Amino acid sequence: MDHIVYVHRASQEMDGLLNGGRSTIVRGSAGKKVPYGRIRAGDRLFFATGNGRTVVKAAAAVGRVYDSPRLSGVEPECLIAEHIDRLRLTAPELDRWSQKKFLTLIDVTGFRPIVPFTIAARGRDEDDWLVLDDIDDIIE
Repeated sequence: MDHIVYVHRASQEMDGLLNGGRSTIVRGSAGKKVPYGRIRAGDRLFFATGNGRTVVKAAAAVGRVYDSPRLSGVEPECLIAEHIDRLRLTAPELDRWSQKKFLTLIDVTGFRPIVPFTIAARGRDEDDWLVLDDIDDIIE
């Protein structure tokens, strides 16, 4: 499987992966929203930003994946704290992910910048993750 991972410039998520400070990314939601349960070791990740057009700028492979059970109270914060050295979250990211009931932790391997390319827009505006059979199907 291929995955489009949308990142916000303000989060500096791509920068952290590029400089080696981060080796794990987190996604979460109030329910079991993608990528929860849909990502496996060996899948391909394509990191994209978008301002009207979606531009893929980096690629990596998936290492280990952990999908949490339903979390409550301080459990999200505790789970994040256990992995903070690999997540290297900013304060706003920490606040955001600490509020979620389901978290997915994804170890990223072989992160590298690539020659940027655009993809056809898919999904809804609030989606920050897309699951694809093959990224070649949506390259413009």
